[in-house]
Amino acid sequence: MNNTIKRTSATRGLTSIHTIKLAVLDAIEYAEHRGDLNLALAYAAFLKKDLDPFIKERLGL
Repeated sequence: MNNTIKRTSATRGLTSIHTIKLAVLDAIEYAEHRGDLNLALAYAAFLKKDLDPFIKERLGL
């Protein structure tokens, strides 16, 4: 008996997008920790302007 959980490609896509979002949030935190506020702001702008609307669109919101 195979007990693996199979996900649809749409679910895998959303998981990948959320992984990217978490990576960007980590990059923001790391840039802030290093004191590179310009880079932190650039990452935050990318997250707000590009990535968040894309995620909402994929979720149908």
